[in-house]
Amino acid sequence: SSQCVVQVEEPDFDQCQTQKNWAPLVPKGSASVFLVYSLIPFQVMVLDRRSCKAQLVTPGGFRIPDLSQVHSSTRYVWGMDVPEGEIYWSVGQTPPAEYSMVLTAVLARAGRSFELLGTSCGFEIPDLTSSSASFAHPSSILDYDAGADRAELTFHIGTENKVAVVRGVGKWLKQAYQKWQTVGSVTCAHQPVPLRQLQASETECNPMCNSTTTRTTA
Repeated sequence: SSQCVVQVEEPDFDQCQTQKNWAPLVPKGSASVFLVYSLIPFQVMVLDRRSCKAQLVTPGGFRIPDLSQVHSSTRYVWGMDVPEGEIYWSVGQTPPAEYSMVLTAVLARAGRSFELLGTSCGFEIPDLTSSSASFAHPSSILDYDAGADRAELTFHIGTENKVAVVRGVGKWLKQAYQKWQTVGSVTCAHQPVPLRQLQASETECNPMCNSTTTRTTA
C-alpha cells in the first residue's frame, strides 16, 4: 500500500490548515473507506483511494468542526446490526483540560448514508493511569467480541502504550439505540448506561468487577 496526502474537494475547506482526529469507518462488505471528519457538526467523507481525494457524503455542505465538546480518536468498528442498518462505535475524547474518554456510535444505513447515533458522557477506566496528572489517550480498537461484550483497546499514556480489555460497550450501544429511537441522537443528558460499568481487566469478570490490570507494550 502507498501513502498520499488527502485532498478534500469541498468549498471553504482550508487545505493548509492542520488536520487531526479523522476516524476511518469501513462498513461490512464495503470497498470504500469513509472518514468521520467531525462529530459536531456530524460530517462524514468518502475517500477515493486511487486519487486520494475526499468529499462529503453527509448533507449540509462543509462546516468548520466544533472541537470544544468532543472529537473522534480511534477507528470505528462494527457493534451491532439493527433494522435501520449497522451501528459502528469508536472511543473519542473531550478537549483539554478535561480529556475524558467518550463512546461514540454511528448508524450506517443501506446506501451508505450515516447518522450520529450519539455520544456518551465522559468516563475514565479505573487504574489505567498511575496518577491524576496523566491522561490515557485512546489510540485504537484492536478487537471487539459482541457476543462476549469484550473490547480490546490501546491507549497512549506519556511514553507508554497500554492495552486494556473493556466490557460494557455492547450494553451501552443497545440502550443508546433504544433511546435514539425515541429522542434522536443521544447526548450525555440522555445517558442511558452509567459508564462506571466499563471496566478494564485482563481477568474474566462481569462489568461491575473492581479488579483492573493492563499490560504495557513496547
